[in-house]
Amino acid sequence: MKYRTLRAAKRGWNRLLHWRRRRRTPACRQCLVLWQGGVGFAVLGRADGRIRLHRAGWLPDPVPEILPLRRDDDAACSIVVPFTDYRLLNIEPPQVPQEELARAVRWIVASRLPTEPIEELTVDYIQLDPRITAGKPEILAVVAHNDVLRRHLQYAGQSHLRPDAIDIPEMAQRNLAHLSGSKDALTMLALTPMGGLLTVTRQGELCFSRHLDYDWSQLTGRDAGAVREQIDRLTLELQRSVDYIERYHTAWRIDAIHLAATLSPAKLGEIADGVNVPCQPFELGRWIDGAGDLDPDSLAHAWFALGGALRGLVGET
Repeated sequence: MKYRTLRAAKRGWNRLLHWRRRRRTPACRQCLVLWQGGVGFAVLGRADGRIRLHRAGWLPDPVPEILPLRRDDDAACSIVVPFTDYRLLNIEPPQVPQEELARAVRWIVASRLPTEPIEELTVDYIQLDPRITAGKPEILAVVAHNDVLRRHLQYAGQSHLRPDAIDIPEMAQRNLAHLSGSKDALTMLALTPMGGLLTVTRQGELCFSRHLDYDWSQLTGRDAGAVREQIDRLTLELQRSVDYIERYHTAWRIDAIHLAATLSPAKLGEIADGVNVPCQPFELGRWIDGAGDLDPDSLAHAWFALGGALRGLVGET
């Protein structure tokens, strides 16, 4: 799969997404995720062959000046946009030369979204490698409104940051899953205030993703009845996703669902009990020094920022 970096280009907003270029490995990368509930952030570095957590957390009041990130040139910076700020469209690969693929994908998106002016959209794509996904060739078109991306970049500018990439949660979670080094299909579930994300990665590449909706305040609240309702809703959607994968993607064997430790062990245990495949915690501290010290709430708010901060520190991103 070729994954291109979302970056500002002189040729305009419609050339903002570029996910193909190899970049030098930064000594330090930081990432922020701005959404309605605040801003999550993470700063990671590499030393002595290990990835280290410098800081991670969130601010409910996203005042740019107090964001605890580095402003020096030695720290690369990226942004992860929330689920509400982009769309993924599955399209069949057009029969065109590789150098014309970006233009062709843009025309296909324009035909799929006839009510939205294409000049107001930023469009790019992720190529799914059938040798890894064990499926037919497929392209995921990533579509975002220019004014939405501009808002994220303006916030970064007000924070005196110069982002060189904008990611989406699917690729941030792909980076986190890639830490395990597994060559087999790895299924991961992360439940965060921004929403839930179920992904399957194989050989470090994204193969499948699905967003899960729920009420975070109820899921993490003290009303036992409300918590039970949200858990039942989640386990139903999770089991449906597992059934879909096992039916239509027989080459992927789901040995276990790896759960991000973004909820208490008791609640994660209840979710695990509701599906018919084994579940196990994804122990982030095994691969990122210091990450094991994050409490579930901090990890939940910073999860996708951590994945975004892994850009260039793990795999080919």
